[in-house]
Amino acid sequence: MEITVNKSNNPAYEALFDDLIQEVFGFSFSPWLERKLWDERYESYSIIENDVMLSNVCIYKFELIVLGEKVKANRFGAVATRKDARGKGLSRLLIEHILSLYPDTLAYLTANPSVVNFYPRFGFRQVQTYKPEIITKINNDPARYIKYKFDDLSFVNALNHRACYSKLLDCLNAQPIQIFHLLMEYADDIYFLPNLDVVIIMFSCYRVRVRR
Repeated sequence: MEITVNKSNNPAYEALFDDLIQEVFGFSFSPWLERKLWDERYESYSIIENDVMLSNVCIYKFELIVLGEKVKANRFGAVATRKDARGKGLSRLLIEHILSLYPDTLAYLTANPSVVNFYPRFGFRQVQTYKPEIITKINNDPARYIKYKFDDLSFVNALNHRACYSKLLDCLNAQPIQIFHLLMEYADDIYFLPNLDVVIIMFSCYRVRVRR
C-alpha cells in the first residue's frame, strides 16, 4: 500500500487532511492551515485512495532540552483513520514506517484514554505527566495590557524569542505547534503586559458558591 508524504504547505493535500480530521475528531485545522505554518518540521504520512485520505499520522520535529542537553524528538499527532477503513492496520503501517525512518530519534505523544493501549506495541510506554508552574514576584503597580491578535507581528516575534525557563525539560523551535494550540484554545485570551515584557494567556474564571 502506497504511503504519501507531505512536508510543506500544499492546498490540495491540506484539503484531504482537514476532511479526515473533521470526520474523526470533529474540528477543523483551517485556522492553522490558513496561516501557512506547515513547514518541513511538520510531516504528514497518509494512505490516500480515490482522492480520499483514509488514514494519517503526523510528526512534529522538535528540539527538546532534557537535563541541560539538546535532544532531537518527534512528537506524534493527528493519528486518524476513517471509520470504514479501520481494522485494516493502516495506522500501524504508518507508525511503523515513521519509526523506521527515525530509529534513533526520541518519540512521544499524548493519547486519549480510549486508545492509550494501542501504542505500547510500538515501544511507547505510559508515563505520568505534570503541569508546570512558574512562580515569580511582581510589584503592585496597576497592570497595563494590550490584547494580541495572531496577525500581529509583535506576537509572532514574542513566540520566536520565547524564553527557555527549564534546564530540566523544555522545548525549542515549536512556534507552529504553539500557535496551533493557542488558535484552537485561547485565540481571544492572549495579552501583552508591557510593564513586565511578557505575553500571557488571561481569561475570566467564575466561582459559584453553593449554599448547603
